[in-house]
Amino acid sequence: MSTRVEDVADRSRLEVFEGSDRVGWLKYQRAQDVLVLEHTEVDRSHEGHGYGGRLVRSALDLAKGEGRRVIVVCPYAKAWLQRHPDYAGLDYTHDGAQGTPGPAPERAEQP
Repeated sequence: MSTRVEDVADRSRLEVFEGSDRVGWLKYQRAQDVLVLEHTEVDRSHEGHGYGGRLVRSALDLAKGEGRRVIVVCPYAKAWLQRHPDYAGLDYTHDGAQGTPGPAPERAEQP
């Protein structure tokens, strides 16, 4: 079966599919020049097959493509990012080259 990730922008989330079955999602918010990664969830029956990682990588690629950095609130996404230093430069709270804390942005008001 084929795996694909779709951006469902009107719901502010990425969804991962195995064939026609949605097996997980990642909730995000766009705020000024950042993409906030809020929560990642994969169906229990599909855990351990790399779907969460596909979602996080897709979110980081989305942010990069839009010229944004990321604020990672989701514990899973935060752990994934720590294991993949090639994406560290997208982390708004750290200087990707030096690993030192950077300024914390203000969160956008929710409607």
